[in-house]
Amino acid sequence: MESYIKVRVNPRAQRTEIYEILPDGTYKIRIKETPIKGKANKALVKYLSKVLKIPRSRIRIVSGDKSREKLISVQEIEKEQLEIYLSNAFKNNADILEKNG
Repeated sequence: MESYIKVRVNPRAQRTEIYEILPDGTYKIRIKETPIKGKANKALVKYLSKVLKIPRSRIRIVSGDKSREKLISVQEIEKEQLEIYLSNAFKNNADILEKNG
């Protein structure tokens, strides 16, 4: 089983986080790392593995390796579960920002 998500990455951010979900289902993600030598891509995969609670080896950038727009493949997780984990990470981040003013 393989599921796909679309992400739009903003590198060089103050923190790594999901900060918006677009109407088409694209997840906007800030990444602290720079895009130099694939550091931002590696940080993105690491962040997604943490949020999805799966090994990094099950996450692959299918397209957009050198672009902000990326298609991500996630192995052995259903699309619905994938969206639940990502939505929860977004909501948790929004709650933290709201509390901190």
